[in-house]
Amino acid sequence: MEQAKSFWQGWSMRKRIVLAGGTMAILALAGAIAWWSMRITFEPVFTDLKETDAAEITAALDTMQVPHRFADGGATLLVPADAVYDVRMKLVSQGVPHGGNVGFESFKDSDFGVTEFAQRVNYQRALQGELERTIGSIAEIASVRVHLTLRRAGMFETDESPSKASVAVSLHPGRTLDPRQVAGIQRLVASAVDGLMPERVAVLGPGGAPLSAGTGGAAEQGDEQARIETRLRQRVDGLLRDVLGDAARYSVSVDVRLNYDRVKQVSDRLLAQGKDGNGLVVRQKSSTTHAAPASEGEASRTGGDSELEFAHGREQEEVERAPGRIERISIGVVIPAGVPEATVARLQAVIGAAAGLDTQRGDRLDIAAVAAAPRGIAVSPVASTASTPRAAVAPGAVGTDHPFAWPAWAWIVLGVALAGGATGAGFGLGRRRRQPRRLAPAERERMLADVRQWLELPERL
Repeated sequence: MEQAKSFWQGWSMRKRIVLAGGTMAILALAGAIAWWSMRITFEPVFTDLKETDAAEITAALDTMQVPHRFADGGATLLVPADAVYDVRMKLVSQGVPHGGNVGFESFKDSDFGVTEFAQRVNYQRALQGELERTIGSIAEIASVRVHLTLRRAGMFETDESPSKASVAVSLHPGRTLDPRQVAGIQRLVASAVDGLMPERVAVLGPGGAPLSAGTGGAAEQGDEQARIETRLRQRVDGLLRDVLGDAARYSVSVDVRLNYDRVKQVSDRLLAQGKDGNGLVVRQKSSTTHAAPASEGEASRTGGDSELEFAHGREQEEVERAPGRIERISIGVVIPAGVPEATVARLQAVIGAAAGLDTQRGDRLDIAAVAAAPRGIAVSPVASTASTPRAAVAPGAVGTDHPFAWPAWAWIVLGVALAGGATGAGFGLGRRRRQPRRLAPAERERMLADVRQWLELPERL
């Protein structure tokens, strides 16, 4: 104890401060590393949850006594990182979440007191719920509702109306359903319901816009119009590039109007037959009458009637115009100023022929030579990215690609090494500063002479 006390008292104040600061830094760093390594890291197990799904999952996790928390306003569920896969498998095995829909699990417990009507209603609800879960698994769909009309004829009902269905979908922002996906939804619903045909399944999109072909096919019609416009625009663009050159600045706008009205036209006309075109003679009847003379000097008068019956040929033609025919094409072309008038006229004729324009149908082609406006300050366009749902990382979760994703023991070793190095550097710096500089022999002799002179000074006085 005395040695430690004397050792401590033998140190200067600077050494004591360095030792105390280094010890406190080591303890603080060790505590921080221990807290970092021992704390619970939460990672997402489910994302993009609905409120009904979140409430159902919370009840299941409370039963399993698993710590959890929510992020992103309740849309992301976080659990400890070492229990993510275990919790996910347990929830899936229990059928959680159900998506807020009632499926066939409602028939798990038999209830013998239910009437036949109530049983039919429960079956319809369960079938609608199962279809909603399956359709909702499509990446582009945010939510879906399915309504079924199941027709079952009774004992005294002879005419049985077919079943019908309607599907209303809500899409994620920036997402769309192509015609093949819409047709797949129709076939899926028709295959799950007895006596239901795919064309009797109505699929509605955002805002109630019809997506299925049976209800107007707005999506399919829009795609067909876009394909025709793109094809015409490519033709016009190729012609302009060949004539004006690749460096020329021009713009092409194509608008195509399609007519999806189904028209059936029936025409009936007579065919000209026979020598004079009046028809073929099938029956001829002649009659002759003689009138007696009124007096002896007059001759008798003779008259006759003739009847002819002709057979005519008839031609009947039925023409049904398929929907989707082109009703009008409008093309606008803007070319730089200075192009000769002859070239513009030639371009107008060539573009009209390449696009198949028909003036009687109302097609229109306008070519305008406009001088380019002076360029101002160039503003770089900002690319707009479609918001796509993805798994949100919790505030405390660290991924494998994080630059500080090191094991805990590595952090401890690094902290101890840094603290020890800092303490050693402090001790060395203090020792180097306290150590006196060694004098040269000439300097020592000069200093001793000064001391002797100083000691002899009182005797002289």
